Amino acid sequence: MKALQPCRTVLLALAGIHLLAISAVSLQSTFGALRAGRTILSPSADVCLQAGENFSGALVGRLLSPKAATRQLTELYLQGAGIERGYGFFAPNVPDNFKVVFEFHYPDGRSEYSLPVVGDAATGLRLVNLLDNVRSLPNAEVRELMLRMLALAAWQDHPEATRVRVVFGRMGLVSLVAFRAGEGPSYEPLIAYDYHFSSNPPQP
Repeated sequence: MKALQPCRTVLLALAGIHLLAISAVSLQSTFGALRAGRTILSPSADVCLQAGENFSGALVGRLLSPKAATRQLTELYLQGAGIERGYGFFAPNVPDNFKVVFEFHYPDGRSEYSLPVVGDAATGLRLVNLLDNVRSLPNAEVRELMLRMLALAAWQDHPEATRVRVVFGRMGLVSLVAFRAGEGPSYEPLIAYDYHFSSNPPQP
């Protein structure tokens, strides 16, 4: 039994670190949602909420530089363990809904609009998660690369187009009263990129 005591101590320590990471990510997501201003909390509480968000983020290295080895190792563990996503589900408000639109331009001056095409509901759910991740990415180069890959996939169905503009934006939800009056959601463009294609398929 004494030989197993060190192993048990290490396992308990690892379990404690894992639960601490879950709690920190959950609290950071909760404080961030409360700071969005869509609750009954007074704006004067923003200072305390900001401090709580910073403290919970510091526990998992979020305040370090993205190039810091400690933060990269922590993010690797959070992603691998599935902690990074999913623990902010019980936020006190409905999350934003994002949408990407493709604007194809042809040599004769024509232009047409298109949305991403998915094969089934499961793929559609993955696309929704992908667009949510695109908005939260802190690295603009990675964000642009992801949207470029979506543009390339969409261009395969429009090979005659020489230019495509990718518009990434947020869908604004309307109130229940406005919905009953017949109003639909609004679209707020956030990011736009232009890509030029030749007759030969471009390399990704």
